[in-house]
Amino acid sequence: MKKSRSKPKAHAPTVHTEPGTATTTPQASEHLVTAGRWKLLVCSLLVLGTLGLYWRAIGYDFLDYDDEMYVTRNPYVRGGLTLAGIKWAFQSTFGVHHPLTWLSLMVDAQLFGVHPWGFHFRPYLSAIRD
Repeated sequence: MKKSRSKPKAHAPTVHTEPGTATTTPQASEHLVTAGRWKLLVCSLLVLGTLGLYWRAIGYDFLDYDDEMYVTRNPYVRGGLTLAGIKWAFQSTFGVHHPLTWLSLMVDAQLFGVHPWGFHFRPYLSAIRD
């Protein structure tokens, strides 16, 4: 059998400036900058794509399905994030027991009032974060 000789992989040369320290060469630093720009470009494209997908939803109204029960006719949610609302969220047997959903809706009401765009905008921000 004939052994194939492969060239060793090129690594960024290391420059030793003082005993026990090492820095990368300018070529290696340039590679890191290029990689950082690439990540910034990809993240920007993801944010813009998410914005393109969800932007129209910000203008939608509340639905007749369950938004009345959860938001528009719920005094605890409409009141925003209050101590009474927090207690209600954890003690409520209204619908299904899901206190984090109630708290999230209360935060939306606190930040944006009871306007549909605010309840649609915050999940958009969560999608960007994720």
